[in-house]
Order: sequence, then structure tokens, then C-alpha cells
Amino acid sequence: QPFTKQEMDEYGDNILKKLIPLLHQDTRVLEVGCGSGISMYCLAPHVGYYYATDLSKIAVEKNKQRINQEGQKNITLAVLPAHQLDKIHQLPFDLVIINSVIQSFHGHNYLGKVIAGAIDLLDNHGHLFIGDVLDQELKEDLIKEMLEFKTVFEGTGKTKTDWSTNLFVSRSFFKDLKFQHPEISNIEFS
Repeated sequence: QPFTKQEMDEYGDNILKKLIPLLHQDTRVLEVGCGSGISMYCLAPHVGYYYATDLSKIAVEKNKQRINQEGQKNITLAVLPAHQLDKIHQLPFDLVIINSVIQSFHGHNYLGKVIAGAIDLLDNHGHLFIGDVLDQELKEDLIKEMLEFKTVFEGTGKTKTDWSTNLFVSRSFFKDLKFQHPEISNIEFS
């Protein structure tokens, strides 16, 4: 079933709750893969500048229309794939957000390239937030539970059981980033 408005609001509230300590009127934010703008519309009112990218021209155009209608002046949007962050010249950023998008990436090497590009755009004390990650250690449990759910609720709707095209990432992958990028001083999981 489609998510309810309340569920989507909770999603936006979650990222705001996690990032509010980093947000102030001088904060410069880059969001990679803004989609419909759930994170952007929650965070942008708290920062000085918000630069959001997305692969989808349609998503970017819809967000531009909303931004114009609402008269928001601190948001810039661009159609840009995640691996082309080097084309962004509005740096440095205090915060780079990659939220609810890496499950669509086509592999760990691609993810590593995107993270390296994001790090290059951060100032010396910047933060990289990666959210809504499919946990590799829980993949088998997820598939098992979805198959059980489908069996119990057969005929009541579609249940996703094929996760072969989604990128799952282990916590070890993120821990290893400290060795690949010595500029990373701390990694936290929540």
C-alpha cells in the first residue's frame, strides 16, 4: 500500500531530528538524490543554502515549481547523477546528505566513488549523512519476512520479494571508509 502522509512526515521528522544540531543559518547543505524533496523541505528552512541534485528531470522540475510557488530563496536544484558531484562548483559544503538513494546504486564501487566525491565537497569540519541504508547483515531476514508476509496476505496487494537489484551495504563497508579516507574522523550508526 502507498505510505500515508503521516508515515512520510515521520520520515522527514526523523532526518530533521538527526541533523538539527548541525543546522544553522550559515550552514551550506548538498543533498544527493533529493527525489520528491521530503528531506529538503524539512531541512532547508533551517539553513542558509541548500543545493539539491537528482537524476530525475521530472523530480527536479516538480521541486522547482514548488520552490517558486512557496517563494523559497535558499534552494538551488540541479539534474545531476550522483557520480558527477565533481561538476558542482558551489563548494565547500558543511553537510552532504545521501538519504534513501543508495539502494538504487549499482554496486559498492559506485557507492565508494559517490562518497569520495561527497567528501571532496565538504569543508574541513563538514559532515556526511548517509541515511536509509539497506543493511547487508539483515538482507536474508528481510527476504524471509517478505516471503512470509506475501504468503499470509496473498491477493491483498503486491509484496516485493525480489531484492536482487537493490544495494545492501554492511556496516563494515562504512567502517572501512576511515582507512580509505583519513580525513574521516568519526563514524556513527543510528
